[in-house]
Amino acid sequence: MPTEEYKGLKIGVLALQGAFNKHVKALKKVGVTPFLVKTSADLFLADGLIIPGGESTVMMRLIDSMRMREALQKFSQKKPILGTCAGLIVLAKEVQNAPFTPLGILSVSVKRNGFGRQIASHRRACQIKEGQIEGIFIRAPRIENVLSKAVETLGTVDHEAVWIQEGVHMGTTFHPELTEDLTIHTQFIGQVAK
Repeated sequence: MPTEEYKGLKIGVLALQGAFNKHVKALKKVGVTPFLVKTSADLFLADGLIIPGGESTVMMRLIDSMRMREALQKFSQKKPILGTCAGLIVLAKEVQNAPFTPLGILSVSVKRNGFGRQIASHRRACQIKEGQIEGIFIRAPRIENVLSKAVETLGTVDHEAVWIQEGVHMGTTFHPELTEDLTIHTQFIGQVAK
């Protein structure tokens, strides 16, 4: 449901690696102008940013090799970021058994492949305040610990957090861009519009 209030918003999708094109399609349906972020300079054009699912180790290596770490951390001090699946791992404060240091933007400790490897990929109903949404879990991380009272749980599976918010930032352990449900993208854009 595109709305007039979202029309002028420019939402960047980090396009170094991963499922960024699916997020672009979802954002167009919500009614904002999405564009691909490939450099630190691109970030300056964005009102908000999505870090997609993909391979967290590869993504962090690219972020560091392209010297985008500091730019992303500065961006997060003023503007909202949504991280989905690998994007949540990249945003976390702690990642168990990771060969990299995450950005430290969301106060959670996550376990990579916490819901199982590729063969364990599945769809599940996620409980949210408004009812249910479908979650697609592909090599999904698990939120093992919440490290701050500022972290709010927006969605759960079996009473376990799978969608969180801290300040203006959000993270999901699953892939909202792979379903037709625009709930998460719409709520994120609402956060950006504020």
